Amino acid sequence: MDESILQFLLGGVLLILAVWWKIRDIRRGVVLVLSRKPVAGGTRGRDARVRAWLHVACQLLLGITAFSVLVDPLIPGTAVVEIHAPRSFPTTLDNLSVRTVPIGFRGAAGGTRTTVVGFAKSGVTFIDVSFVALESRLSIEILDESLPKPVVATKNVYVSPFVRRQLWTLVVSF
Repeated sequence: MDESILQFLLGGVLLILAVWWKIRDIRRGVVLVLSRKPVAGGTRGRDARVRAWLHVACQLLLGITAFSVLVDPLIPGTAVVEIHAPRSFPTTLDNLSVRTVPIGFRGAAGGTRTTVVGFAKSGVTFIDVSFVALESRLSIEILDESLPKPVVATKNVYVSPFVRRQLWTLVVSF
């Protein structure tokens, strides 16, 4: 299965767990209020407050995790990717180029979304890659045009929503 589908499934399970956890606490609270019995074996004072805060923090963390896992693949944008050339390569730096392809639910994007750019003299290149919904990975290939099989190295990297919204720059080194 695709990574995006697995993220949706995991997010759904976490969301169901968070809702179940909240319903279970509400049910326990209603039973305690309606029964009017003192709670046997309960802790008092500071331990109860620490437990209550820990309980709320865990519920909040679970809810935020479920939300982020569900929403992450849906965020489109344009990522700025900084790619560093390999330190050792078969020929000169002039023959090397980089091909980037966004990968999503239906596989690798094609056509005008595939970018091929050469390296600067410093061995670094900056590429703007556009992502649509359900695309969260990037395939990066280093090509050497002087070789019969031009693909020298390949990396498949995850692109976070912060990078897709241009809050951060993704740096990839070979």
